[in-house]
Amino acid sequence: MLGELRPLGLSDAARSLGVDPFEVVRLMVAFEKLHERLLLKHDDVDALREAAGIEDWWRETKLPEDTNRLRAAVRGALHQLVSRRLIGEVTTRLDNLWRALALDQQVAIEQAVMMLLEEEKLLTAASPRGVQVSIAPGAEGELDAIANGETEHAELAMLWQGS
Repeated sequence: MLGELRPLGLSDAARSLGVDPFEVVRLMVAFEKLHERLLLKHDDVDALREAAGIEDWWRETKLPEDTNRLRAAVRGALHQLVSRRLIGEVTTRLDNLWRALALDQQVAIEQAVMMLLEEEKLLTAASPRGVQVSIAPGAEGELDAIANGETEHAELAMLWQGS
């Protein structure tokens, strides 16, 4: 209770948001919420989370059932993009795809995103909110089939082979 009354330092704010401390500073500058002493009230952290579009998808949502944890993570991230209808100009922060997952799952999702960007199945854009990602229009069906486990994607399968 007493901790909720004290302002948060940069590291605590970053931990609360699930981002790097440098990202907190960048967001504070982008949204004009930079404080002289780099201390944030809890309300300031919540406002920054809202302004930056930081979401914790995996705290309340489970990954799909899968015998391979990396494939489950990639499938889950793709499912979130499809089910949230994040297509074209409707975007989300890239790190929302993996925030709160284990490091190996985060890396697998990031690598999968890079592969799908090269194939033009996903789109990214720079924004004051951070790097944004969405499904390329017309790729929804293919990504949904991968997310549901109906289709195997040979290049993506290389990410989880041997794990």
